Amino acid sequence: MSAVHKDIQEPRGERTGVWLVGGRGSVATTAMVGAAAVRAGAAATGCVTCGEPFQELPLPGFGDLVFGGHDIGDVPLPKRAEQLAAAGVFPRELPALVHHELLATEGELRIGVEDAAGGRQAAEIERLAADLTAFRDRLDLARVVVVNVATTEPRPSRSPDGVSLSRLRRALADGTSRLPASSLYACAAFRAGCAYVDFTPSTGARFPALDELAHERGLPYAGSDGKTGETLVKAVLAPMFARRALRVTSWSGTNLLGGGDGAALAAPERARSKAASKGLVLEHLLGHPVEGGVHIHHLPDLGEWKTAWDHIAFEGFLGTRMTMQFTWQGCDSALAAPLVLDLARLMSLAHRAGVRGAVSELGFFFKDPAGGGRHSLEGAVHGAARLGAPIGHGGRVLMPRSGFTGRARHRRHSPAGVSPARGAARAERAAAELRHWGRLVRAPAALTVPGDLLAGAALAGRRPGRSLIRATAGSIALYWAGMALNDFADRDIDARERPTRPIPAGEVTPRQAFCLAAALTVSGLALTRERTPAGLLAATVWAYDLVAKGTAIGPATMAAARALNVLAGAGGRPEALPAALTVAAHTAAVTRLSRYETTGAPPAVLCESLVVTGAVAAVPVLLATRRAGGQRRFVTPAALAYLLWCARPQLTALRDPAAPRIRTAVAAGIHGLLPLQAALIAAAGSPGTALTVIAGHPLVVRLGRKVSPT
Repeated sequence: MSAVHKDIQEPRGERTGVWLVGGRGSVATTAMVGAAAVRAGAAATGCVTCGEPFQELPLPGFGDLVFGGHDIGDVPLPKRAEQLAAAGVFPRELPALVHHELLATEGELRIGVEDAAGGRQAAEIERLAADLTAFRDRLDLARVVVVNVATTEPRPSRSPDGVSLSRLRRALADGTSRLPASSLYACAAFRAGCAYVDFTPSTGARFPALDELAHERGLPYAGSDGKTGETLVKAVLAPMFARRALRVTSWSGTNLLGGGDGAALAAPERARSKAASKGLVLEHLLGHPVEGGVHIHHLPDLGEWKTAWDHIAFEGFLGTRMTMQFTWQGCDSALAAPLVLDLARLMSLAHRAGVRGAVSELGFFFKDPAGGGRHSLEGAVHGAARLGAPIGHGGRVLMPRSGFTGRARHRRHSPAGVSPARGAARAERAAAELRHWGRLVRAPAALTVPGDLLAGAALAGRRPGRSLIRATAGSIALYWAGMALNDFADRDIDARERPTRPIPAGEVTPRQAFCLAAALTVSGLALTRERTPAGLLAATVWAYDLVAKGTAIGPATMAAARALNVLAGAGGRPEALPAALTVAAHTAAVTRLSRYETTGAPPAVLCESLVVTGAVAAVPVLLATRRAGGQRRFVTPAALAYLLWCARPQLTALRDPAAPRIRTAVAAGIHGLLPLQAALIAAAGSPGTALTVIAGHPLVVRLGRKVSPT
């Protein structure tokens, strides 16, 4: 064995407990065997925190890690280690060398949750929390990090108890709670004062109620779904395609898995949970959804190994079609175990530094980062630096060695008592909060609002002025209010179908979303002088989100909101009615199509959408013909741009009506409002204003790739 890694440790005498949920599984056993081997002098190959950028952080050393865990199995840990050695996961002689350490850890394993159903969840949480507290107290540990490495759960069908902490507490008290097992472990960790890590795609701490509990208890959590193999390669390749401006059109992955993980993922509902997590990385890094998906198959003959084959299709210069393929073969336990140790050390640091809630700085380690973290290793390096900044050594704030300069950088505390590094950390957290709010209200999509009012004003012969600016600002506020209220109303559905939305992801609580919607509504009404159109618009927005959505009148209600927006620009004058009805027809078609974003659409719905798109494109041309001041030379190109922009993705979806194609078509419909508005404005005889509106289309589309409008 090579020389022992010399890592900077926490103050002498402080030890960190690592409590592994699924403690007798392959990943947990490999992590415990590996930690014992590193303590004995083995190289910590694969541990990111042993690299030079992290060496000066006050992380707990491998000798300071003490293991325990929960599991529902009964195979003794030394026996499980022998089985993994026989399968080739680590050297055959290693279990014998660390036998005494494994026996000690065996004594710290407790029975986990076998059945999370029924009215016993409160008692189960108390039992799990008592195990954690006893572990910490008995071994005199400074802190404990709970890491979930258990079998992947199916996504819960609904999450009424996870909406808010007060509601969860009531449900637990009256025995009606229905949390999945992973969330029971997370709740128990927070109740016991422990940090928590979701290394699987299971729900865990990703309920808003548990995020609220983590903040209340002053505890950090991270997740979810460790990035170990195929997705790690994706996270490296996808930025290459994006930065090289090569558009990826499809990315299909086929995974062959053996061992317990493969057996568990043979169940379709568990495989869907895993595939959904794997697919998030590409959409995040490429900035747009791609077809193909991930296909998971169980092949028992592979044992502890897995094979992934990926086929990538992309377009180059002048639309030239090209492909790339890669094959990844690896031992999942050997890939995951060092990351588990990394996360235990980093989360101990985060806990010690007083971090609360989702630790977005550790996004590199996960397929679906909690708190909107970055997928790059550089992000993890700088994030870990910020975690360590509040602690430092000898009154100084410690930063890791820079990979660019190769030397340590130290900053003394500023006179105000806040270090530059800590100030940067606060700024980064503030920026992350701002991103969460921006995703909640789909902030860039509000750029489609001014064109409605400008179209109404142009057709009514109303000159742009202060009152129109106020009305536009008010409409934008009401638009954002509707988006926040939409996520509040859909929080249970999103937890099942779109778990990365801000509320199910724990970035924003339902109460915060509702309060923001109410505040924006009041602001929108206060900004505009045309009380009647604004009041009707606000009422329509709230009626749609809380009552009409999901009903037969839903699309018509949303269409009415857009029509009222146009009339608000006209000051309620009837001359703007043709434009209002045109925008309403387009909006109704897009809204109807959006109902199939997660399931795929029937061909009849797409055909209906295409017919409406064609009819809507013809209206501005007809208006320009009938109006004396209509600018047909401007109207026709704008109407044609609208038709091509909206109809092309609809035709593509008609050939393949899968969910990603529908989402693309819906996003195109939202962005297509700008050329439609420009055509209507030009038809009213205002070509300058029309050019201004359509000039904003590329910006709206670009921003929409960063913050989805759907």
